Amino acid sequence: MTKNTSGLILPTLIISTLALTSCSKSSDSGNAESFTDIEKDVVANFVNNTAVPQYTSLVAAGILLIAAVTAAAGGTLSIKSP
Repeated sequence: MTKNTSGLILPTLIISTLALTSCSKSSDSGNAESFTDIEKDVVANFVNNTAVPQYTSLVAAGILLIAAVTAAAGGTLSIKSP
């Protein structure tokens, strides 16, 4: 029975030691950007790379649709802007 107990002690000690020593807070305080700076960068990136191109594409599709509807109506369609 002591052989079984000694066979469990070593793995338990190794696992416990690894668990206790591997979880520590990093002392690297480097030049981290503030959350506000990162948020501004993300918003600017989204607007410039996603929102504006999508809006431009939507406007172009709307202009083509207006032209097609106007042509189908015999050129007499008037559209009032809001």
